[in-house]
Amino acid sequence: SEVEIIITGTEITLTPKLIAGGSSMTYKGLFDGTNGSTMGVSYDTSIVPADAISSVTYMYRNSACTTGGYAVGLPKNVASNVCNGAMTDVGTWDIKVQKFSMVVNGVDMTYKYIPTYATFVLTINKKDVTLSTVKAEKVYDGTTSVVLKDITLTGAIEGESPKLDNTFARGAAFADATAGTNKPVTLGGDFKLAGIYDVNYRITNPQMAVTGIIKKADAQLNVTPSK
Repeated sequence: SEVEIIITGTEITLTPKLIAGGSSMTYKGLFDGTNGSTMGVSYDTSIVPADAISSVTYMYRNSACTTGGYAVGLPKNVASNVCNGAMTDVGTWDIKVQKFSMVVNGVDMTYKYIPTYATFVLTINKKDVTLSTVKAEKVYDGTTSVVLKDITLTGAIEGESPKLDNTFARGAAFADATAGTNKPVTLGGDFKLAGIYDVNYRITNPQMAVTGIIKKADAQLNVTPSK
């Protein structure tokens, strides 16, 4: 005779959420859920389990790149991601609970539950920054070109120092090549930040007027001795 064993468990669904509510947030820095940061993300359960959940592990993927698999943790470069070799400019993420534990007196009680992991779609928006100053300075060389350097701005995350895109910085020019101060600078377009900063931050004054300095060059005196 055959013995049929039926193993049952309590069904439970875990759904990530923002503690603050809603489904969007502003860029807060390069967080990683595997190193203790939760980015303000928690979870709801479909039932109140008899055994308390002691820990959860999240996983995520960019919503624009659904052909790829999930990575463990929470989004690191939160307002961008690389999808099929190209940088996406949309910080929309699919977040799920990968696994959870219910350790009671040293025993993990998750074997008593049949879990379903629901998807939470989180949109992370760029953080606004405002340019204050931009350095445009060179020594007279007979040309109008100038490389923009040393920006200061407000609004960036503490510990992050956004820089100008190199191509943009090299596309500026003075109106003329003569030496002087407070000389207007023509830009090659709207201000653009470099690399990851460009996708995590939005400049509120991208057409800020810039003036700069062309310093006088040292004069070279050629002396020919008399015979």
